[in-house]
Amino acid sequence: MSGLEDFRHKLARDPDFPPSMGEESTTLGYSEDVLSPSGTLFGRYQIEYDLERRESHNLIVIRSTGLVGNSRTTLVGYLEDSDGLRWLAVKGQAD
Repeated sequence: MSGLEDFRHKLARDPDFPPSMGEESTTLGYSEDVLSPSGTLFGRYQIEYDLERRESHNLIVIRSTGLVGNSRTTLVGYLEDSDGLRWLAVKGQAD
């Protein structure tokens, strides 16, 4: 869930997030490292987000894939972007 919450937090705090996309592209992504308290790499998550339905339905679809060692988990979140930000649904996805 940390990748999904990272996206929601950035969207709430940064008026320039997510970055502008060309008219032909509606999907972008980024990745973040997750560090242990001692500063060593613990894992990583990759975010892909789709803005195709943002203007028409106030909906952003975010896919977060978390990687820790040999484990991989993907969650897909549906974020409503009107009158604040709230999760409409979060679903696991088989990898």
